[in-house]
Amino acid sequence: MCRTYRIIMNKYIFLFLTLLGAIFCNGQKLYSIVRIKGEFSGISYTKNHVKEEFRPSVPWLNVSWGIDVIYQAKKITHKISLEQSALGMNFQIINKFLAPPNNGLGYANASFGRGIDHFIMNYSLQKEGKHEKGFLFHSKIRFNYSYGIGISLNRSKAYYREVFFGSEGGFQGNSDYIGYEAIHYRKGPGIFLKGTGGFDFINKKGKRKLSINLFYNQGIKDMVHFDIHYQYGYFNDPARQVDVPKLVLRNRGTTIGFNLGIPITIKK
Repeated sequence: MCRTYRIIMNKYIFLFLTLLGAIFCNGQKLYSIVRIKGEFSGISYTKNHVKEEFRPSVPWLNVSWGIDVIYQAKKITHKISLEQSALGMNFQIINKFLAPPNNGLGYANASFGRGIDHFIMNYSLQKEGKHEKGFLFHSKIRFNYSYGIGISLNRSKAYYREVFFGSEGGFQGNSDYIGYEAIHYRKGPGIFLKGTGGFDFINKKGKRKLSINLFYNQGIKDMVHFDIHYQYGYFNDPARQVDVPKLVLRNRGTTIGFNLGIPITIKK
């Protein structure tokens, strides 16, 4: 891990602990949720691409982590979160020469991706149902939802220059080929709108035992873009060879997924 990235992470952790301390000193009811995330990333966009042969977003599943600190005031619940998230591309090249009614041998399509992790700090307001609902095997659940805003500082310029500068990939058969090359460019920090909805399992004593929810992180500014050069076709048929030298693929860090968390009481 590079020195610049450690400094950024230390700032995140310091800010997170400072906010946690402020809440703890004034909190009426405080608990945290340590969670595992199943997150679909690689949601990107571009302009002027050939839709029949290039699909800019093919979301792929990543496993990561997050932690929430939740302060329950009398009328509103505040939530501060720090979470790991994935940032990158995952696109698909489609061989239009094999599209129906055409027949033949070769690679029909191929997906390519590359990504890095980054960290998002969120502040959200959370609403909960006033009463528990009956669930399976005499268990009870309480519904909740939240909405808020988050920031990510992104990786450093040095990391993009030294580690995440570019990527390439491809396949080659006896008669055909498909592949790409890309240069990665850092655009800057990220800003996110975040929404979640789900429920907590409540035991007979009224304690939270398990938290499950869905989430959506909508990036509102570009964090990275990729200059992609892709090719595919057949070696012995110039009429069926495609060469696109520069296609700009942009990513705002948008993700969607689900959380599975364990609530931990800090202060009653």
